Amino acid sequence: MAVLIRDENQIKACDEINAMLSEVKTINTLIEAGPVSGFSLVVTKKQALPVDHNFDAKIITVLKQQRARRIKSILSKADKFHIALDKADLEIISERHPENKDPSETEN
Repeated sequence: MAVLIRDENQIKACDEINAMLSEVKTINTLIEAGPVSGFSLVVTKKQALPVDHNFDAKIITVLKQQRARRIKSILSKADKFHIALDKADLEIISERHPENKDPSETEN
C-alpha cells in the first residue's frame, strides 16, 4: 500500500502561504476602502498630522506593491512545494477578487 510521506518543509510552506493569503485578503480590503478622509497620522501622543489626498494615494500604492510581492511569494512557494491553491485562495490573489465583483455577474 502506498503511503504519503509528509515533508516538514512542505507543511511549513503551507502554513506560510496561508498566513500570506490572510495578509493579501486584508490588503484587498484596505485597497477597496479607497481614500479615507478625516484621517490623521499620530506622530507623538501630542501631535497628529492630517493625511491629505496625496499621502492617501501613496498609501494605496504601497499596499498594491506589498500585495504584488506577497502574491509572487505565494505562487512561488506553492509551485516549489507542490501546494495546490483552492478556488477561494485563487479568488483572493486574483486581480478581481470577490469583494470587487460586479453585482450583474452573480450566478443564477
